[in-house]
Amino acid sequence: MVLQIRGERPVLRFLPIPERTIPFKRLLTITTFFTVGLTGYGLASGFAEIASKLGIPTGLNPFATATLYTLLFLLALGVHELGHIFSSKREGVLIEGPIFIPAPPIQLGFIGTFGAVIMMKTLPPSRKDLARLGISGPLSGVLAGLLVGIIGVFSSLAIPYDKAVELAEAGDIGSMPLTTIGLELLLMLRPLNGEVLLIHPLLFITYIIFIVTFLNLLPIGQLDGGHVLRSLMSPRAHEKLGEMIIALLAVVGLSLLLLNYVAGYYYLMLSLVVFILRGFVAKGQHPGNANQYDEDKPWHYLIPYLVLLVMVTPIPIG
Repeated sequence: MVLQIRGERPVLRFLPIPERTIPFKRLLTITTFFTVGLTGYGLASGFAEIASKLGIPTGLNPFATATLYTLLFLLALGVHELGHIFSSKREGVLIEGPIFIPAPPIQLGFIGTFGAVIMMKTLPPSRKDLARLGISGPLSGVLAGLLVGIIGVFSSLAIPYDKAVELAEAGDIGSMPLTTIGLELLLMLRPLNGEVLLIHPLLFITYIIFIVTFLNLLPIGQLDGGHVLRSLMSPRAHEKLGEMIIALLAVVGLSLLLLNYVAGYYYLMLSLVVFILRGFVAKGQHPGNANQYDEDKPWHYLIPYLVLLVMVTPIPIG
């Protein structure tokens, strides 16, 4: 691998790549299947119970739906990481993964997983390669989420508004605190005439994929968005931008809470998560690309980045 640092004489460095592997990788994957499966079962059981109360036959088997939910959810996460993997192979970047990370299931207040990651062992050669590596995962993941979402939209139930109010007052259903433009575009495929859409578990997959993708697209540290923006910026400017984004998320969260939007808690939690990621996981400045003499900034990658960011940015619902 050629690593050329600006300000020094050109030097050819041969860097040994240690043969390290992530410990417990198989156990993490198996555990993630289990926790995501529990989440799928919880969502499917709740969906079937509400449909039964409304007298709507669905023929939904919670176990079968939970299995399908788990496979499609992890497939969508895997497609995101495969986008990075194909891009890295094209650029000659050595990586390890994908590694699925489990989390508490929905019965314990979460969604069963923190997502999946790949670990870069070497740097992308150029700025263009760095930008391509960053954008390839979110683009692949959002496309996979959209395909799953189409199935989920038409599998969801349209229920009368008055029935929805009764169920909400009884605590059987609740409203989503957030939406995204991507989700709203999907919902346009299913016009409602004064009805309320009871979300199918498969549509919930798309919802979560979009929310997680927003986190990944933030231009902070070595998140996917951090790769794209780092290809266009100096290390110092990139670091300052990350600090501004964390502060902005916190301000948005507090402002929404003052306006009585529950979504404010999401933005506050997100600001804390990215603060931890930036400060403890991705310590120091983003290393950028291997050839630091490369000044060919790939501005054309900014367009798909901004389009994806607009599609998945969480919008609070009153």
